[in-house]
Amino acid sequence: MFDKECELVKENGGTVDTDGLLPLSVSYDMGWSKRGRAHDSLTGHGAVMGSLTGKALDFTTRNKFCRTCQSASQTGGNPKPHDCRVNHQTSSKSMEPLGAVELFKRAPVQSNNPAKYAVFIGDDDCSTLSKIREEVVYHVEKWSDTVHAKRTLINHLHKLKCETSFPRGESALSNKVIDYLGKCFSYSVAQNAGNTDGLQKAIRLIVPHAFGNHENCLESWCGYKQDPTRYKHRDLPFGKDLVGESLKRSLEEVFEIYSSENVIKKLAHNASSQRHESLNSTIGSKNPKIRFYGGSESADQRVACSVAQKNLGKQYLLNVLQSANINPGCSMTSQVSKMDYERKQDQLRKQNKDFKKKRKQLRNVRSSKDSRLESRDGTVYESGSTLSLDPEVINAASIQKAEIYQFEQQVPQFCFRKARRYQTFNPGFEYNFVIYDTETNCGGKKAELVELSAFCHGTGDSFTKFVLPQHDINIYVSNINKFHIASFGNERVLHRNGFALQTVSLPECLLSFANFLKSTSATIKNATSKPVKIFLIGHNAKAFDTPLLIRSIAKYTKMEPKFKELDLLFADSLVLIRHLLKENNQLLRKTDGSIPKENLRDIYKCLFQSEFDNSHQGLADVMALDKVLFQSKLELTTEQIVNNSNTMILSTVQEDVQYLDKAHERLLTFNNRLYDDSDNSIIKKSLAKKLADSGLSFSDLRKLYSSTGPRGVAALLANPPSTSKGKSPRGTKCCITLQKIINFLKTLT
Repeated sequence: MFDKECELVKENGGTVDTDGLLPLSVSYDMGWSKRGRAHDSLTGHGAVMGSLTGKALDFTTRNKFCRTCQSASQTGGNPKPHDCRVNHQTSSKSMEPLGAVELFKRAPVQSNNPAKYAVFIGDDDCSTLSKIREEVVYHVEKWSDTVHAKRTLINHLHKLKCETSFPRGESALSNKVIDYLGKCFSYSVAQNAGNTDGLQKAIRLIVPHAFGNHENCLESWCGYKQDPTRYKHRDLPFGKDLVGESLKRSLEEVFEIYSSENVIKKLAHNASSQRHESLNSTIGSKNPKIRFYGGSESADQRVACSVAQKNLGKQYLLNVLQSANINPGCSMTSQVSKMDYERKQDQLRKQNKDFKKKRKQLRNVRSSKDSRLESRDGTVYESGSTLSLDPEVINAASIQKAEIYQFEQQVPQFCFRKARRYQTFNPGFEYNFVIYDTETNCGGKKAELVELSAFCHGTGDSFTKFVLPQHDINIYVSNINKFHIASFGNERVLHRNGFALQTVSLPECLLSFANFLKSTSATIKNATSKPVKIFLIGHNAKAFDTPLLIRSIAKYTKMEPKFKELDLLFADSLVLIRHLLKENNQLLRKTDGSIPKENLRDIYKCLFQSEFDNSHQGLADVMALDKVLFQSKLELTTEQIVNNSNTMILSTVQEDVQYLDKAHERLLTFNNRLYDDSDNSIIKKSLAKKLADSGLSFSDLRKLYSSTGPRGVAALLANPPSTSKGKSPRGTKCCITLQKIINFLKTLT
């Protein structure tokens, strides 16, 4: 292999230096035959590999131990004649530089082609280069392995993440962000191979680019420079720029190290020594670290077999037998050829671009899933984490069901969100489509109705009423819907865009709306013999408009019967749009072929190539949605709309809203007690929500602890409810989290 490497160098224009030696570029790395980080292995192996052939040009082993010699020294006698392989007397860490010196000295006399290892590609983990320059007579230049450099960078970023707490409001230095920065570093090195100035500039632009400063970015690689209006980061969270001066300064300090002159000179060649990982893997299969073969010549022979396999494939087996004058036989020859063919095909498959993309996608999916599960589960593994745990907590999941049932009697019964029953299209009904929209004074469950608008598609009638809310309008909401309340003495007046509006009370508004629905239904009923169903549909209505309307109706006992008698159906056009996008509907494509956002404004613009005026003004929104559903090129049928809009009857919606409201009230009892928005929260918000959804409030846990102690709380949370068919615990099985909850409850007694 040494001669072949020399031939390739000459073919590429390489010439002999003044010292009569042909300069070769090689990589060198050392491996040890012991697991862990004790750095006391008794054996090690190092190899020099050509940068052109990718094969091992030479190798060496270092051994500190011989079992035969040790046995003789223990008995006080002389060792019997044997093949002693001890050739190293100093520390195990020194095996790497001493092995390199041995191989580099041997290069000029290794074959009939006098050569030298003029360029050494390797990691920056030890003092190998300084030892080589001390003892090797010819000059050796060092190039850094870019893969090791990237790994070191990522380790620095993980260390920064663990040791530094950034102010609230700044972006988190998450694993996804670290992977993104590492990817940018790799791209910078690969795209600027041989260009030190370009590489230095590219590395220094990584942090500004991630933080949205594209002033000095190059159009060849910066997507923002190519299309500023639609650019999103492909691999940063939510595609958004990073934010935070403290985070930015910390990252700039890290990347400043990697953009220094000395580092850039080593990285500019985009060299790699990763081929050694393949060799070390082969050596590990023949000389496994779980067993010790370094007491005899066995370890050296196993390393030699691995080097032969790396260079020749399984063919080396036939060569060994033939050199010993043994005929391998047809079966062995055939099997060796088959194994080499499979190895080659596997190598080609893994070099394929599609394979690498798929591998990266799978890795991202696994990483994302692990992050979600870790966030949900909290701390489930930590060194010594159960050392101080209460035995009652550890044994909580293994107590008898009868005892669990006794604990359950002292807290509210387990409850769960019922599966929502969606209605399907029935040709026996006539559907009265009423598009509706609401505007409020704020977001969330405390929102009050300010405007209720509707449009009946079948009759062409419209409805709009304004309501003066009890509380003022949130400034952020006001900036969107343009409502504000002006006070004149004791009188409050609702305004929009500076004009006073005539308002009615909430009961009047709801009653008028019920009468509007009833009248439109009567008009349609006169034109058909089928029973009429009122079909209320709004954009994102399931999450906001419908719950708001249900809560408003529930405030007045006399109002509910009036809506029940209307036989209402509630639906959400956002669900319908998502269904069409998922089905890859080609009509929902912008002129440039991109997919529009799911909001009504973007969908309308995509379908009609124009904006609709006065968005977030109730009647304008409902007219726009009516046009999307019934007058667009989508040509939606009644069956499509009903079946794909999560259509529900009034009673189902009421049950769901009531459950969510009660669960939210229970969730608020945990706030600023067991959980808060800080990183030091006792439990995650997801666990607090799980407890609230199951029917538990903080006061329930506190009462249970007072009456049953740690055992009752741990048993209740670590086991599935006795009334549930599932195996999921009511809270969590994590002993560490349970202990934290119990410790907090203990401080309140």
